[in-house]
Amino acid sequence: MLSHFLSSPSRSPTTPLPQYSSYLPPASAAFSSPSMAALGGIFAELKTSDYTSMFLEALSALSEEKKFVIRKLGFGSILQFSCCNNIQEIFMWLVSLFDIYTSTVTLEDGFSFTLSSHFMQMILGFPSGSKHVCTTASKEASEFIEIILNKESPTVQHLCSLLTQELDEDVFKVIFMLLMVTVFIDPNGSGIANPSYYPNFKDISSIQHLDWCSFTLDCLLKSIKKYLFRKSQDIKSEIGGCKIVLVVLIYFLSSR
Repeated sequence: MLSHFLSSPSRSPTTPLPQYSSYLPPASAAFSSPSMAALGGIFAELKTSDYTSMFLEALSALSEEKKFVIRKLGFGSILQFSCCNNIQEIFMWLVSLFDIYTSTVTLEDGFSFTLSSHFMQMILGFPSGSKHVCTTASKEASEFIEIILNKESPTVQHLCSLLTQELDEDVFKVIFMLLMVTVFIDPNGSGIANPSYYPNFKDISSIQHLDWCSFTLDCLLKSIKKYLFRKSQDIKSEIGGCKIVLVVLIYFLSSR
């Protein structure tokens, strides 16, 4: 259970969350397990970026056969999401309470929760294999992607347009994973796929053996820490990372 990752010796189950109760799902919302499979309904009022919306709309248009391929890859939970609004405000509130040294969010009443790869796995349900996700670009991998896509720097728009076309299954998997990383796991403002992650897709059969949960956590933590450092220097910046992971905790906090 997610409560295993949430610790508070004193918080009352009825203690309201400061000013955010209006954004939370009703207490009667169906949520039988701590997985992303239920988040589509629970967070139907959370905001996604334009790129995320574009990706989710493309996924909703896929055939059942292609959706089955995504589930086989271990990322089927993404299919449960729908476009929504207000995620940024709640996310930024949580970031303001974030301790960069312990990766812990502590609320004003002392209640706290700490992000971990195990927590990521329970929320997202992504593969958490024994191998690390590669984050170093290579000429060979870049050439591989360019040959498949016939494009050197694929954008989210271009990848989404390819997603619904008739494709070889392995090519479809590569395009889907490029979108997952670019839009959902480690989003960037440019909307262009990061070549640093291309090596992971050369052998698409290895995807399920990679630790995507730890990678998602690392991307989120690095993004938050970078933002908070720049803020301390009065430098404006955007936060990337998988924001929904942090925001989803609001549901559990409100239902304890």
